[in-house]
Amino acid sequence: MRQWQEAEVNLLLSVGTAIAQALRQWRLTQAVQASETQYRQLLEAASDAIWVSDAQTGVIVAVNSQAEVLAGLPRSQWLGRHQWELHPRAAQATLIQRRRLRLVNPALCQLLGYGRQELERLSPQALVNLVHSEDRHKLRQAYRRWQRQGERLLPEELRIWHRDRMLLYVECYGQPVQVQGQTAIHLTVKDITENRRMAQALEQSLEQFRLTFERSPAAMSITDTAGRFLRVNPAMCALLNYDAETLLSQGCAHFIHPDDRERYNASNDQLLRGAVPQITLELRLRPQPDRTVYVLLSKVVIARNRDDEPLLFLSQLVNVTERVLAQQSLYRSETRLKLAAQAAGMWVWEWDIPADVTETNRYTTDSGSYPPGEPLTLRLPGLRAIEQIHPEDVPTALDLRRRYQRGEIDRAEHRHRILVPDGTCRWLQSTSQLIRDEAGQPLRVVGVSLDITEQMHLLQALQSSEERLRTVVADQTELI
Repeated sequence: MRQWQEAEVNLLLSVGTAIAQALRQWRLTQAVQASETQYRQLLEAASDAIWVSDAQTGVIVAVNSQAEVLAGLPRSQWLGRHQWELHPRAAQATLIQRRRLRLVNPALCQLLGYGRQELERLSPQALVNLVHSEDRHKLRQAYRRWQRQGERLLPEELRIWHRDRMLLYVECYGQPVQVQGQTAIHLTVKDITENRRMAQALEQSLEQFRLTFERSPAAMSITDTAGRFLRVNPAMCALLNYDAETLLSQGCAHFIHPDDRERYNASNDQLLRGAVPQITLELRLRPQPDRTVYVLLSKVVIARNRDDEPLLFLSQLVNVTERVLAQQSLYRSETRLKLAAQAAGMWVWEWDIPADVTETNRYTTDSGSYPPGEPLTLRLPGLRAIEQIHPEDVPTALDLRRRYQRGEIDRAEHRHRILVPDGTCRWLQSTSQLIRDEAGQPLRVVGVSLDITEQMHLLQALQSSEERLRTVVADQTELI
């Protein structure tokens, strides 16, 4: 058996080691290629636009097809460009180690109101002075972190001064790059002044709404589509006599009077469907079994979803209990007056002298005096109020009218005849009173007219009887 020399064995070992290393390298290369292929496939299959840039230089080294579609540029025009070139409208510049600006783009010049050369000549202190004094510490801290650790500058909101001393709100962030062998920061400055002012206006509006909501004397609440209370103000708690925690666990329909729920639900359905922009209705609440509150409800949509469907509602309730009870009391009083006047055959009327309009409530014991469909309350302009007066009594009525207008009398009583629709003539006994304004000028006349037709017929019959009696007595006297 052949004996291998030590030199031969070493040679074989070297060859085997080389082959093993080559095989390992080949496998690594295959794995890298497979990984690269998978990476490329994933990059191309992604639904989002993706580009890859060098961390040191910011140069784009790879893009996918979605990025080509998004930017409208072929891949060949992407590769080799700096990523900040994709944002031509963004204010950009490069800050080198000597803290001077270089490669300033026109957008930054326009933002700050300086020329390019002016910005590049600014000293480090002048650059710092462009930042609002209260924000300079944030800029210094970020710069020190970059110097010590080489970290990317995260977006930082700063206030900077325009050349015309106009304060701007900007968002500034930076990325480390290599420029001519030097480490520098590529700065991107985004003008957010308008957004900031809109946010401030929104904050002020929300604060004003909060103060109005909390301090409003009217009861207010915010509810969802199911009618659940999400927020209530102190006036709502006082109106319903519950604390806010209790109300937030209840629905608003729980407090509506059972007899008014159907009417409320019908109006609320219209608001939910978008048929009306808001609803306003008067209804009753029953927060406690022995207590009823009359309110005027106004409800409007204050928030919608993406499909323009209502999400939140603002409701305002005004307590009108005193007014409703007063109206009910007045209605009962008017009803009693009508019944009393109807039983007495009385007319109640009022003449507004400046407007020259007479409102007449016509009450009569004779139901056939007026057509059934004719209203009992009339507003008669001008001389229409005396159209029914008997022609022989019109001069007296006109004279009385003129004397009231001139303020010559404050009270009058007189009798006159009227012609009713059935063609008959009726007698009225009228009593009227003048009411003056604060300056003493005639304002209106309030009067009551009582139907005395029967009394006048009896008086006329009595007068005729007395006349006949006197005639008989006179004849008898002549015979004697």
